[in-house]
Amino acid sequence: MTKKESISQLLKSKHIAIAGVSSDHKKYSRMIYEAFLDKGYKTSAVNPKLTEINGNICYHSITELPDDVDALVIIMRGDKAADILKEGIKKGTKNIWLHQGCTLKNLESFTEDKGINLINGECAFMWLEPVEGFHKFHRFIKHPFTSYNKQSRPKY
Repeated sequence: MTKKESISQLLKSKHIAIAGVSSDHKKYSRMIYEAFLDKGYKTSAVNPKLTEINGNICYHSITELPDDVDALVIIMRGDKAADILKEGIKKGTKNIWLHQGCTLKNLESFTEDKGINLINGECAFMWLEPVEGFHKFHRFIKHPFTSYNKQSRPKY
């Protein structure tokens, strides 16, 4: 599957969890969480230090997430990202996005033979339609021959 196809598959998910969401509105992880919400996705936040974000429940761990979560976006680094990835796989999540900057070594050892659609090293802002401003330009530079076909998103 191409990167574009993997991203398209994940973006068709009905309920997406964002792991690593910050309480600070200016932090990148918080902006990604809010972007998914703004684009009409049913979205849940995961952060062990928070109980809510803007009146929405914030789950302490992947294991606490509702069973209907079918995709996971991880926005954290190193061992924490590896632990969250393992928890997501153990919970049965088949669509997982390791956000740009969350690089892990030996990814195949985590996902091999598990049927995981894994996106690694991409920025969600470059793929959440409609892509605007700098992110649109960045996608053009990074993926000059890739055009993302807009899919109508169901509202939840």
